[in-house]
Amino acid sequence: MTLDRFVGLDLYEDPLTIGLGSQSYMLDYAPDFIEGLSHRLTVTTKHRAEVDRILERAMDELGLDAVNQSVTPIIDNLLAISGRLVLRLQGSDSFAREAVSLAALIAHLNARRKLEDTIIVPVDSHDEIFGRAAREPDHSARRCDLLLVRVQRNGLRIECVEVKSRKAAALPTQLADDIVDQLAATKKLLVSRFFATDPARVDATLQRARLAGMLHYYADRAVVSGTLPADKLADVHKLIDRHLEGSTPVEISMHGYVISLHGAAGIPAQHRQVPIAVLTAADLGQAGFSTKFDADRESPEDFVPETPRKEDSDGAPAEEVAPALGATPTEAESQPEPAPAAKPSPTVLGPESKPAAGQPDGVDVVLGKDGQGSDVVWSVATKGSPHAFVVGIPGQGKSVTTRRVVRLFSEAGLPALLLDFHGDMAADPPKGASVLDASQGLPFSPFEGVLTTGPVLNALAFETAEIVAYVAGLGEIQQSHVYKAIQEAYVGVINGESPQAPTVEQFADTLEIVEAAAKGKHARERIRPLTDFGLFAGNAAGTFDPREGGMVIDVSSITLEQVQLAAGAFMLRKIYRDMFQWPQDGTLKLAVVLDEAHRLAKDVTLPKLMKEGRKYGVVIVVASQGAADFHKDVVGNAGTKIIFRTNFPASKQVAGYLRGRSGQDLSMEIEKLGVGQAYVSTPDSPQARKTHMEP
Repeated sequence: MTLDRFVGLDLYEDPLTIGLGSQSYMLDYAPDFIEGLSHRLTVTTKHRAEVDRILERAMDELGLDAVNQSVTPIIDNLLAISGRLVLRLQGSDSFAREAVSLAALIAHLNARRKLEDTIIVPVDSHDEIFGRAAREPDHSARRCDLLLVRVQRNGLRIECVEVKSRKAAALPTQLADDIVDQLAATKKLLVSRFFATDPARVDATLQRARLAGMLHYYADRAVVSGTLPADKLADVHKLIDRHLEGSTPVEISMHGYVISLHGAAGIPAQHRQVPIAVLTAADLGQAGFSTKFDADRESPEDFVPETPRKEDSDGAPAEEVAPALGATPTEAESQPEPAPAAKPSPTVLGPESKPAAGQPDGVDVVLGKDGQGSDVVWSVATKGSPHAFVVGIPGQGKSVTTRRVVRLFSEAGLPALLLDFHGDMAADPPKGASVLDASQGLPFSPFEGVLTTGPVLNALAFETAEIVAYVAGLGEIQQSHVYKAIQEAYVGVINGESPQAPTVEQFADTLEIVEAAAKGKHARERIRPLTDFGLFAGNAAGTFDPREGGMVIDVSSITLEQVQLAAGAFMLRKIYRDMFQWPQDGTLKLAVVLDEAHRLAKDVTLPKLMKEGRKYGVVIVVASQGAADFHKDVVGNAGTKIIFRTNFPASKQVAGYLRGRSGQDLSMEIEKLGVGQAYVSTPDSPQARKTHMEP
């Protein structure tokens, strides 16, 4: 160890100047140098054998041949980041695996010339900035592995990098979530601590000085490790000071990597708008490593991903950063995620499932721009929550936004089913969508066909009775009569040869008999809107499938609101029953869009559709004037929230569904929104952003 104010890193990192072997010393350097006033503590060692043994175990677990020719580049690449990584190896096997993964990544990036003119900052070496004790109360303690900093004349570019190792395709989505959570938490911290503008930090100058000191130090290291030419160092130091003393633009991006020698199967190429590249045996072979696996060989075994380091184990969800800085991810290098196996079809029989052609895996909808001019993107996919609700008083832009979303869905190949209460969408339907006039009768039966009596029939009868009770406003006893009537109507038509369902008229006649026997009344009278106004076509054969190009169901010609409500309720139930026959292949198959959703907000099927529809590729978009219109489960299952101007006291309620900046009264901000402006929260960016919505 040496403790000196002036002698430090460079003495040992250029050992040839004092006649030492270049592979003899591994070194560490205390982070207190950032303040520029303290002594410099340097730690060196000659004991390479212990380091070799630790690395060999970790390399063997990851599938790398632990020959001397491979161990040496591992150590060299770790030293290019920080000697502290080498000295941490004896801490635990998970540290060793992490270190080997980092070294492999550095070798890969070097081989592809992606580290030229780059300053490498090891995040884990700086607890004084990124550690748990240094975090603000509302920040996650999770962090990524590296910052790759490019100092350019027009500003700084900082790429947050997280790398994980994995042996096979075990829990790929969880692995991707962990990567993105750590990247997002680090990006948020960088923005809030060093580059916050709304509001700016009181100690912004001091914080930027700390960042400048860190970058100056690692710029010197970059020259030694060869990622920064020596003749550019003086200019880089000047630019660091200029950028961090002024208000030069800073661009922060995120990139995840997975070391998976067996292949990229199951790992998404992009997750929550963050690119994730998979480094296989072939990639590391090109970077100079020997591996135990052929490039094209797949292992049938399933392994659990590496144990996360202690700082990653708190389980706190990471927040996306405020809109001060937009990410510009680089192109992902991994293969797309394959489709999972579909589950068996349910017992209930129905129309033959016909998957639509060109079903998308995901759709990116640009909703508008935030205050910094960055796109506000809603990424719709079967992972996470694909649903959205839109709230706002009339005239603020709800319907315009809804139509834009439907149009973009259509352009991306995602058909939409719309319930049109005013006739305007039917007059100008999305491209390729058909228009169905509900006043001519819905082309499906309210009853499913079954082969025999028993639990399946009882479940169908109960679900249908729930919907009838909701539409007609029935009490419990009346709903029980409807349930019995449906059961008995089925008994009269089932023949055991092909699926049979009663007609609406048969159900109505049976209900009269059931009520007469029970000396009940009123249920038959209350359900007349369902039975007496031609709501269901007489030849309904169950061929209704809006996935074929999309569909607008026009209920504007129906004068009775209760009949309109019944049309919407049975349409949702039809989608809910049919979707269980659709393959669970990760594609988006149908968007159900409900403008004026207060009419159906208390529907009993809508929450079920939102809870279970995701895995079958169903997206729900509901829009209404207030959050009070929605069933609590509808709000709870909507990952994206778009809030236009809402007045007091409703503004208090809708503000409770959003996450704003610390100390911000979102309810007052919502009341001040102009036409075409909204606060938007998405799963990828949960902190609400004031957005100028696209027309």
